[in-house]
Amino acid sequence: MRGNVAGADVRTIKKAQVIEALKDVKIWIMGAMGAAIYVCNGGVTAFGSLIIKSFGYSSLRAILLQTPGGATTCVAIYIAGYLAGRFKNTRTLWLAVSCLPVMVGAIILWRGSWQERGLALFGYYLIPVFGAPYVLLLALASANVAGGTKKACATGAVFVGYNVGNIIGPYLVNTKQAPAHYRTTWIATIVVMVFTIVAALVLRVLWARENARRDKDALALAGRPESSYEKVGEASLGGSLGSSASVLEGVMHVDRDLTDWEDKSFRYLL
Repeated sequence: MRGNVAGADVRTIKKAQVIEALKDVKIWIMGAMGAAIYVCNGGVTAFGSLIIKSFGYSSLRAILLQTPGGATTCVAIYIAGYLAGRFKNTRTLWLAVSCLPVMVGAIILWRGSWQERGLALFGYYLIPVFGAPYVLLLALASANVAGGTKKACATGAVFVGYNVGNIIGPYLVNTKQAPAHYRTTWIATIVVMVFTIVAALVLRVLWARENARRDKDALALAGRPESSYEKVGEASLGGSLGSSASVLEGVMHVDRDLTDWEDKSFRYLL
């Protein structure tokens, strides 16, 4: 069975594929995940210096101490990407796992002592790990949606979620809660990460069930006796075209620009 072909990169917008994308609950889930993940960015990054200043640092020092957060993001993305590529069908699992450090950081900042500056900074530097699940989400949206227009709709949904999260995030930082360690901010961070974990596992189940159903249908189809028409056609083609047909199959599939719903040989990455 051939591998996934994600569809042609076409410029023409196909109404049927737009409608199919709107009907695909998995795309809506991925869009919601994009929003949930970037709630963290909208609040923590925008008010990062203010939060660090609450640890007892000067304004200038607080700005400088934000820098390691970018390194945390880069390292987390590299590790998550490597592990997802190294172990087959584990992208959704690593997406869920990569949310855990963010939750740990939020718990440290919420419940830990800010008198211990090192502990507070450690918790703060765990928050930017949210970049890793977002990159894995983008990879899943690209790999598991076929059809040029439908794929564009899927990545667009994630991007819309990205912007919605950035808009919502700042409203979750209440400066009056500084003495309470910005309790609402960290509770919200924990909630959106829990949602992202659950959503990733739900997607994994949905994609796994669909793969299993398609495998079952393919086996049932392969077990059917050939019709006389198929035998005559095979004999008339001869062996000379057999190898070339298999080689061109993938190219023909791309040219046809089938969606993942239309192409029953498509298999979702988990």
